[in-house]
Amino acid sequence: MFMIMAALSLYLLILTRERWWLLLLLGVLSFLTFKGKETGIVLTLLWVGLAFEADGTFNLRRCCRRLGIICTGVLIGQAGLMVLDAAYLKDALFSLRPSSWQALLKFNFREFQRDPRNWFSAIMDIMPAAFLLYWISAAKARKDLLKIRQAVIWLLPLGLFSSSQLP
Repeated sequence: MFMIMAALSLYLLILTRERWWLLLLLGVLSFLTFKGKETGIVLTLLWVGLAFEADGTFNLRRCCRRLGIICTGVLIGQAGLMVLDAAYLKDALFSLRPSSWQALLKFNFREFQRDPRNWFSAIMDIMPAAFLLYWISAAKARKDLLKIRQAVIWLLPLGLFSSSQLP
């Protein structure tokens, strides 16, 4: 969850001052979050927010440019992982092998066997009420305060909640 919070903070920083190296860092952080076996796939929701300008208009050319820089960051993250694989595992292509990706996806999307007395189950029992309050506060936000680029942030908890409910 720390990686998701770091990426969200970086996204908010990008909204205030867009620099190409911040977009690159968002790509690296997104890749490392996904490979870190967190629910990092929900960070792609933030990428949707970067398709829009500050005034809420859609600009395909800038969207492609931003996504290209983010994807370059993902590739840099993969290259860094390959360097670490070569240094520690003596196999630079370990993280690129289909078996490695299958193991990652199998781990991330497997059915969890949780002890009914754990803290996560207790939190998930009260989560619908918290999400209802969360969506009410989103609906009450004034339009002039909440642009589309900031509204994308409201989708992250929904993505996290839905990814935790996968079998």
